[in-house]
Amino acid sequence: MRKKIIRVMCDVFSLDKSDIPEDISKNTVENWDSLQHLILMSEIESRFNVKFEPEEIINVNSISDLEELLKLKGV
Repeated sequence: MRKKIIRVMCDVFSLDKSDIPEDISKNTVENWDSLQHLILMSEIESRFNVKFEPEEIINVNSISDLEELLKLKGV
């Protein structure tokens, strides 16, 4: 699952896979702003075929948060 999330993040944040830190978060990606966050969450919903509640979207700040959220969704 992590590899698929990383592919989405590479696409959304226009990063090369080698530029993705293992603990990627809002603090480690310069262009992870509010708009890119919404785009990221929309892409994750689309590629993993899930739907997030607004509260869930707001609470995602890192790849670890995304992994936990997707596990809760049964992915």
